[in-house]
Amino acid sequence: MVWGYFPPGIVAEGNCYEGGIMTAFSNEAADWKGSCYGALLETPILHPGSFATLMPWKSGEEFRKTMVRYPRTCSLIVLLRDKGSGTVESKPDGSLNIHYRFGKDDEERAREGVEKGLRILVAAGAVEVGTHDQDMDSFKVGEGSGFEEYVKRVVSKRGRQLSSGHQMGSCRMGVSPKEGAVDEMGESWEVEGLFVGDGSVVPTAIGVNPMITIQSVAFCIAHNVVEYLKKNHGH
Repeated sequence: MVWGYFPPGIVAEGNCYEGGIMTAFSNEAADWKGSCYGALLETPILHPGSFATLMPWKSGEEFRKTMVRYPRTCSLIVLLRDKGSGTVESKPDGSLNIHYRFGKDDEERAREGVEKGLRILVAAGAVEVGTHDQDMDSFKVGEGSGFEEYVKRVVSKRGRQLSSGHQMGSCRMGVSPKEGAVDEMGESWEVEGLFVGDGSVVPTAIGVNPMITIQSVAFCIAHNVVEYLKKNHGH
């Protein structure tokens, strides 16, 4: 994620939380080397609680200033259609061990999305831009000619903060038990009559906000459940 601060009077009046849930996005970085696995740049819904959680912590005084500027701060999500995967394991003490690794080219595509996000914010009139990484400083636009150097420093950074959304594929659909948790009808390979009909059955990340896709998949699997009940229980 990247952010930009727009003080009153610099651009058209308004606040970051006004208007539609998502009125615009950019696919400028989406067609990465013709693969359609690039990043989408979107405006997230960040209410004050989410905003406070995601913004870097410097000090109590800096945090106060950050929250005062909340209405005029725009954040952009670099939504990556990642190829990576991971595991979630339960430890003996009940806590979780979460492991995730970027797939091939994921990091390069993420860096391109971050760079374009920063440039979009500056072009739109932001007077200060930054990332949500704890150890990265922001850049005040107009104070010198160091923006290109700042972009290079941000883009070259490793171990950046990641956020997760639209999780898919944890019970993915497959043609065999080896390939997935459910079959093409949405029925579990392990338990007869157990159907799964949410985003977990999607075989892989689809590269767009998946609401309509998940609704469509659930609609089709619901019909499969009806047919199963008719066949096995006569209802």
